[in-house]
Amino acid sequence: MKENADRELSHPSAIQIHNKIFPVAFSKSKKDSSFIYFYKIEESTIDKIDPSPLVHNSHIGALAFNKIDGYYYIVGLGWDAKQLVVWKSKEKDSLSNFDKILEGDFGELVNDNTRNYNSAWLGQLDDSNEIYLLTTVGSFVNKKLNYLDVWKIDFIQKNVTIKLSKSIPFPIKTVHTNRSLFYEGVSIRKDANNKMKIIAAPYDYKVNRKDRKMKYLYEIDFDIKNFVE
Repeated sequence: MKENADRELSHPSAIQIHNKIFPVAFSKSKKDSSFIYFYKIEESTIDKIDPSPLVHNSHIGALAFNKIDGYYYIVGLGWDAKQLVVWKSKEKDSLSNFDKILEGDFGELVNDNTRNYNSAWLGQLDDSNEIYLLTTVGSFVNKKLNYLDVWKIDFIQKNVTIKLSKSIPFPIKTVHTNRSLFYEGVSIRKDANNKMKIIAAPYDYKVNRKDRKMKYLYEIDFDIKNFVE
């Protein structure tokens, strides 16, 4: 894919869609800078919203994205989730300009152990004002090693704080592959009744002359009480 950076960009990773809008991070390699573009889902197309990307000086893979109290927030994870970056829109209801409000080594920022997360989700899980970041990680060789870590984020204070709330194992085994449930893409959805659905795609898609195919998608329903304290 060639974007406004005038070079070939690749390696888009996990995304989160809010109100049909989502950011995608592109970079050339794990040691390269990243360019985050915004897209909007229309009836039959996906259109780029603004040709000017949000530029970051190192690799960003998975992105969590949501609108909280009128402001847009983006949480970006670096290669193997070693780095964490948080951006906040400068103005309400605007995707034009963002301030970087937190950046650093993930483990040092949270003063806790972290994992090599490959997807992230940001938002409210219940009717309270608590904001959560959900991150998932799997394994290439051990099907039982799947974890969803629940982080509580406080954007209200002057300094952003992130604290591990709960770590949830998912020992569900996949079939016809060595890869575990959360090894590749994971999407998290919340419905109006505070029910959670985790959609996992541990397989790479295959391309033939006409279309792209995946062997399996896994859907897991969860009640909200399993995620919050």
